[in-house]
Amino acid sequence: MPENKLQTLPWCHVAMLVITLQVLFAVTAVTVAEPQYIVDTKCPDKPADIVFVVDGSGSEGSSNFKKETSFISNFVKSFNIGKTRVQVSVVQFATTVRNEFKLNSHTDNSSLIRAISRIHWLNGETYTGDALNYVDRNSFNRENGGRDHVDKIVIVLTDGESNFPNETVVAAKKLHDRRITVAAVGIGSEVNRNELNAIASNSKHVFLVPNFDALQSIHQQLTDTTCKLCDSSPVDLAFLLDGSGSEGRTNYDNQKEFVKLVTGELNFNGNGTRIAMVTFSTIAFNNFDFNKYNDLQSINNAIDSKHYPNGESYTHLGLQFLTDHTFASTQARYGSKHVAVVLTDGRSNEELLTKREAMRLKAHGVLVISVGIGSAVEQDELKAIASGDQYILNVNSSASLPLIHDKVVDLLCESKTIFTTTPKPTTTTTTPKPTTHATTTPKPRIVCGPSPADILFLLDNSDSEGADNFAKEVNFVYNFANRFVIDSHHNQISALTFSSTAKNEFWFNSYRNKAGVLDAIKKIQYVGAGTNTAAGLKMARTQSFTKAHGARDGSTRIAIVITDGRSINETETLKEADNLKKAGATIISIGIGFGQDDRELKTMASTQNYVFSVENFDALKTIQKQVIETTCQEHKG
Repeated sequence: MPENKLQTLPWCHVAMLVITLQVLFAVTAVTVAEPQYIVDTKCPDKPADIVFVVDGSGSEGSSNFKKETSFISNFVKSFNIGKTRVQVSVVQFATTVRNEFKLNSHTDNSSLIRAISRIHWLNGETYTGDALNYVDRNSFNRENGGRDHVDKIVIVLTDGESNFPNETVVAAKKLHDRRITVAAVGIGSEVNRNELNAIASNSKHVFLVPNFDALQSIHQQLTDTTCKLCDSSPVDLAFLLDGSGSEGRTNYDNQKEFVKLVTGELNFNGNGTRIAMVTFSTIAFNNFDFNKYNDLQSINNAIDSKHYPNGESYTHLGLQFLTDHTFASTQARYGSKHVAVVLTDGRSNEELLTKREAMRLKAHGVLVISVGIGSAVEQDELKAIASGDQYILNVNSSASLPLIHDKVVDLLCESKTIFTTTPKPTTTTTTPKPTTHATTTPKPRIVCGPSPADILFLLDNSDSEGADNFAKEVNFVYNFANRFVIDSHHNQISALTFSSTAKNEFWFNSYRNKAGVLDAIKKIQYVGAGTNTAAGLKMARTQSFTKAHGARDGSTRIAIVITDGRSINETETLKEADNLKKAGATIISIGIGFGQDDRELKTMASTQNYVFSVENFDALKTIQKQVIETTCQEHKG
């Protein structure tokens, strides 16, 4: 993975915990690379095995060595220490190597900090390579507390060059080859920067401080840097667990541990994350709702208390419960991201019903991640459940679920705050139905530039909208069209709607004047079904923007997509959007409400500046001017 990606997406998808080690230099000209992310204090329960490799050579002196151990003590205070959480070991090196304590020696914070305070300075030469070899051969072994499927991190602190640099480089490479993250902290002016670069996993994991006192300035500058999800964006996250007979108690318990791993990454402070859990078998079991628990410990206790139900694989009942109860307006928060993680180990008893209920859940504005466990999983069913191909994950067995927990968090973290062109409205008003007797409409635009425009609206007609909201969507299009001169020599308007399929409402050449177009817009009817955005985009390319239906050579072709939810197949949607752009059309995307998929909107649009977001249908009118100006800006180009 490119190093610069770690700077923009440091968070939870790298196989390591994350803390910014950022150094202030007040008295020297020493500089460091852009800060990298090593350990995450916002996710203090995330499992990790951390080994500190501490320089105890003679150049340090006992006083400076104490400053090293004091730094380590302050560092570990940020984490919850335990057998299933963060484990810490310390290895000291000089002429010899001394393991101060193993990863599993201390299972709580107070015991660990006492052990660090009792570490005595070795004194001697600087045999850094021997220390790294010791760590490679011993520290992460199971008998010493090393665990499978958790992040493994080595943090080396040293004040000078090793006695045998070549051996140090070879020893460090062994750790790198085992995918162990290594950070190197150089103290003072005698360190060898090239050697530090060789020790660390990459140059961004190298940190320099001018002296031992400055170690504390590193600690003071620790910055919690996690994904938007873990930090500030409100998220309602529901887990749907498979409790069918094919699972068995052990596998069901492994699912519960997986839920705890994922939730351990997230922030529950303030308006952050809320968790719900449902289990399906012969019936759907409501384990707990979003508003039941608001802290990690309570959630973990609740997860632990749920028992394996056993029964049939009625996956559709679990999905139905999520739509009708868990994500109902009385349970889930308006304005938050709604995400469901569905785990299953086999084909559902009612495959058609499962696919139908999955479509309903997604049309309700929920991003769905599907996780298949084992070889008996029906991949077509997983695909139908998920919001797109990138939201499908598979593991060989439930014991391997920890291997993908970072990937799940990564998928959650990808949903960021979208580029918004207007402030949120402070009041909600009812938008009247379209009328041809408006008296305050500004002077219509003849053209915005040197060429005429063919403007196509693609309107979401899915059941997540409802008839009233769809009327507001139509009203937006009506008012937009009313701002332009419409005829075959100037601007032309066309509209299509998409739900489970795409439907043309009228072509560019269906009406030759504004009155006909406005009347046609008023007659667009609400249908209510799925969100097949891809079908709408395909119709735009293959039918709407064709000469047979009035599209003109030399015109500016603009497609304005308005949607309130995620498409039923994001992969196909983005493929069709790309095809439409390659065919010469500019795409402007407008997302409405909490169900919008930020990533999909941004990728679908021709540029980020062509993405708009409003919190509800009433707010559509607040962006009308900006959308018109954006359309004309493209037209001028």
